[in-house]
Amino acid sequence: MSDPTQRMLDEAAIHRVIDTYCHAVDRGEADDVAALFDDPDATLIAMGDVVKGHAAVRQWYADYHANFRTKLETLRHKIANVRIVFEDADNARVASYLDADLIVRGGDEVLEVIGRYEHHFVRVGDAWRIRQKDIIVHRGPPQLAELLEG
Repeated sequence: MSDPTQRMLDEAAIHRVIDTYCHAVDRGEADDVAALFDDPDATLIAMGDVVKGHAAVRQWYADYHANFRTKLETLRHKIANVRIVFEDADNARVASYLDADLIVRGGDEVLEVIGRYEHHFVRVGDAWRIRQKDIIVHRGPPQLAELLEG
């Protein structure tokens, strides 16, 4: 990648996808999240699940929203220290730190989850899409597993 202006535009576009992802997971619908993934080659690796294919990724987020997000009054993802490494003009590896705050419905305690995201992004036409997303949770509240159960 030799054009510094194009590189800056690509980095900004990748950041927008990550930011859009966080908002869509926190307040959106499964279709909003799935639209950010490459079709049909999407892969999601999340908390023990390995999901392949765009339809399966969309279904995973539909289940996530139905089984987890609905139990929460508030969910807020925050991403930091985004590191983008371009493999070539159409592929990038992206790592970032993840912090999420959540409040269970009827509760008042803010629970915290920390982890990281590992991504493989691909250029699809003029847009960047997630080809693979690994969600790695380092630590969360003791009741996180129970909240995630469907």
